[in-house]
This record gives sequence, structure tokens and C-alpha cells, in this order.
Amino acid sequence: LADDLERLGVASSLIARARDAADDERRHAVVASRLAGRELPVLEPAVFSPRSLERVVFENFLGGCINESASAVKSASIGLALEDVALLGVASDEVGHAQLSWDLHHALHDGLSRDALNELATAGSALVERMLCADEGLSEDVRVATGHPSAARWREQLSVLSAELWAPSLQALRS
Repeated sequence: LADDLERLGVASSLIARARDAADDERRHAVVASRLAGRELPVLEPAVFSPRSLERVVFENFLGGCINESASAVKSASIGLALEDVALLGVASDEVGHAQLSWDLHHALHDGLSRDALNELATAGSALVERMLCADEGLSEDVRVATGHPSAARWREQLSVLSAELWAPSLQALRS
């Protein structure tokens, strides 16, 4: 992401935050390995292939603004349930990643055409709808053991994110 941002001429402070977020994600893999109780495979860094402004904005909005916000809430919920300080640190990082994504969204989305913004709003709405309707398929025993919120509580948390954060932003994209 940072390489794309550099190429697109984004402010250096946002590029530095993107590089820091990538470092955070590597640390998150260590926490995930510990929680999984086994060593997870280490992935080789992807070969950089420059992405268009439109693709960066789409991936940032869907993967960052929407998914990172949800990840922050879920990580905090699980971290609190398990009283896991490292996972609460992940949740804090995810809040920062979501904020970075929103900052990038505000810095970049004006460069898209009206049609592209409408497509982004449609894709974002579809993602939010899938998230609100999805059942993670976890049994209650697994939920309790892993600290996951109940399906009803998770939908409630997503509904708040949707109403307070995502829906207004999706509406703004259509304006």
C-alpha cells in the first residue's frame, strides 16, 4: 500500500502510517499464532504491482474503512472476554488502521469519477449487507472458548458501525 501511495503522491505522513500498519500486521500474526496454539505459516511479501488510483481507493474503502473498523470491534470484544492484553493491543492497532483507511479515503476518493464513486458505494453496501447477514458458523461452545461475541451481539455491534459510520459514508459517496 505504501508503495502505491508513494507513487500516487500522497502525503508522506500517510505513507509512513501505512508502513507502520504493515509492521503491525506482522506483529498481529505472532498474536494469532499464539491464540491458535500453533505456528502459522509465514507468507513471503507480495511482489509489488502498481495499482490504479481507483483500485487503491476501492481496496482501501472495503478492506480498510469497513473491514478494519469491524476487526477493531471484534478484536476488542474478544480481547476483553479473554482478558488478553496482546489482543487488546491488536484491537488498538486495528482502530489506528481503520483511522488510516478513513484518512486515505478522504485524501483519495475525490480523484474518482462519479460512476466509480457510485460503484464503490454499491460494493460497500453489499459488503456491509453480507457482514450483517453472515453467520460465522461458530458453535456456542467455540464462541465462549475463543471469546467471540454471540451471533446476536456481533450483529448488534455491526449494526452500530453500519448506522453510525458506514451508512453515512456510503450515502456521501452517492451524493
